Amino acid sequence: MKILCFLGIGLFSLPLLSQDVFSPEKLWQLNRIGGGELSPNKKTILYTSTSYNMSENKGNSDIYIYNLEDKKSYQLTKTPFSEFEAKWMNNGDISFLSTETGAVQLYKISPSGNNKKQLSNSENGIDGYTFSSDNHKIILLQ
Repeated sequence: MKILCFLGIGLFSLPLLSQDVFSPEKLWQLNRIGGGELSPNKKTILYTSTSYNMSENKGNSDIYIYNLEDKKSYQLTKTPFSEFEAKWMNNGDISFLSTETGAVQLYKISPSGNNKKQLSNSENGIDGYTFSSDNHKIILLQ
């Protein structure tokens, strides 16, 4: 009986041994989700997804919108540059930082992905941003 039990356990664990090990390389293949900000109308969530290329030693972040009604994600940006720190603006547009010009700059875009506009032009780039309480001024962090 003991032999049958050990044989059963051995046969059961064979598929487990044949599975791939979760290695650091596999971890780098996973996208990282960041941000997560509910829209002013509470119907969508704004977030970023970062993918990594180990051979190039480079990551790239794009902005996505998750629709809470149809439970689908829509990719807002798809560029070779990173877009990050996405925030909803009071007028419904989305502000974000991007490395598109080489230095990090502030941009805005509509939720449909149209009307992208660069809002800052700092020679050394910026580290972050926030809006004044009345949303009429932008505070750039350097």
